[in-house]
Amino acid sequence: MLPEAIVAAAEEFHAKADIAPPAVRGPVVEVAHQPLFMPFPGFFGKAAMGCWLAEKRGGTCVFGFVDDDFALFPGMWSTRLPARNKAGYRRVGADVKAERRAFFALPKPSRDEVGKLAEETGAGDALLQSWEAADSLSGMNAVFAAKACGMLGIAPLFFEYSKLPRDAMEKQARFFAERQAEFVSAFNASVRKRKIAGMKPMAADELPLWAVGKDGTKKALHVGETAAHYSFKAVGRNIAFADFLGSECYVSGKGAMSEYGAVGHDVSLALGCAEPETFVWLNTDEYREAAAADAALEGEVSALRLRLGAAKKREAAAVAEKDATGRKRAWEEKKAAERALQKKQNGLFALKSKAEQAQTEYAITDLFSFASPAQVKRNWFAALESAKPERNELFTEFRTATRHGGRV
Repeated sequence: MLPEAIVAAAEEFHAKADIAPPAVRGPVVEVAHQPLFMPFPGFFGKAAMGCWLAEKRGGTCVFGFVDDDFALFPGMWSTRLPARNKAGYRRVGADVKAERRAFFALPKPSRDEVGKLAEETGAGDALLQSWEAADSLSGMNAVFAAKACGMLGIAPLFFEYSKLPRDAMEKQARFFAERQAEFVSAFNASVRKRKIAGMKPMAADELPLWAVGKDGTKKALHVGETAAHYSFKAVGRNIAFADFLGSECYVSGKGAMSEYGAVGHDVSLALGCAEPETFVWLNTDEYREAAAADAALEGEVSALRLRLGAAKKREAAAVAEKDATGRKRAWEEKKAAERALQKKQNGLFALKSKAEQAQTEYAITDLFSFASPAQVKRNWFAALESAKPERNELFTEFRTATRHGGRV
């Protein structure tokens, strides 16, 4: 049985998003992610894998929106769309600046701004409906992500971390307080052993908890301190929620598992905490139409190279003949050909990016422009079924490439 606090938070979210919650049954497959702005396919891939595992095990996929992290990541308020430029993409999003406070405290953009973004990104009514349903930027993002999952035919039980009451996880917080010295010792030993440069050692009296203010301000808690509201730090959060939910499985990103997950594994062993079986899915989404457009552009690029070569020859001949007028004309033709070639090459780079780069590049709406949501889910589940997973010390890894094309 799921904790009552999770059930209540899920009911609140699903009512807000106007999405029917799935039936709760069997073991829990846990998924968690920050509610990003118009997320990339990898975000939805985690939800898809969670639902796929839940289906296999006769359980429920529970997806927690981690909206109490610091609002420092640009993906929280912007996304990438492919563009014909050297980078191969352009970033679009709300006019928001990074802040060292919890994401749930950031206000949502104006309706006019969201309307423009809905048109520019192809998100349409789904983004506007998400704006109307939510009272914050993180809430808007979460509702949109849930609606996109619904389009895909993926139905986890959603909830937002910030909506859990303070005392919901009192047992887990008390456990960390009682075992604080052991937690710190195991954490610091793991960071040293694994040589994780981006993780700082914990102070001797530090708790794996943040005190969180109503305005989203966050302050590290230490032994003997309490807070009206708190949240768990990353490593403690994984351990606490696995215990709170009674998770049988956990779906993670590989980067997170290589750092926070690895340290969490070491701390769990030291404290005798049960760990859910962890899964990671690395998938590349390939767009067939992009490859066709790529081939067409290759032909245009080849023609422009010939044009540029001919202009250079005419310029050289004019120089040899001391023909100033002919030299100027040839120079102008050469420059025009160079500009046209650069523009086409930039476009070619963008298309190659779309065809070849990993799924983390662009907003889900870009993938939907090449394949129907139903097809995407079908392809993803087929890829998971045919994968040959590999197990290591920390997780079971699925590595696949999924081909999409044609809105069928």
